[in-house]
Amino acid sequence: MAATMTDINHAEQKTRKVGNISLAAVKRMKTWEDYMAKAATFSIAKGEMEHAKDAMREALKVALKGKNLPRGVKVGDDADLDFTIVGHEVKVIELLQKKGGRTKSIDDLSAWANPNALMLFLKRTGIISPKVSAPLSLPTLIS
Repeated sequence: MAATMTDINHAEQKTRKVGNISLAAVKRMKTWEDYMAKAATFSIAKGEMEHAKDAMREALKVALKGKNLPRGVKVGDDADLDFTIVGHEVKVIELLQKKGGRTKSIDDLSAWANPNALMLFLKRTGIISPKVSAPLSLPTLIS
């Protein structure tokens, strides 16, 4: 029996749409408010991590500027550095081509670093219930 186009498409598919559920129906689920509180906490932590990583990039640039690096590499003022932790070392790379995907700063989102402002926004927009009073903090996310 020959494979049909539908069979071929299903074999290549990674996901398939199950359907849509109204936001109102999802908000009635017991786990919705907990999910939203954790998602908001994660968002705040991610923003703080990005600020810390930007600071590390700048510190690495200052620390490596003018040093004799392997293969005659020189780090200039305009170097776009990034790093990743690999085992017991920190791998530092210079991005030679600007991709435009990574933003150096998220200062325009700094207001969201205030958990009270974020909670107020989530309540006003109806994303979470006004009854929720769980503090949004990194320990809440981890516990």
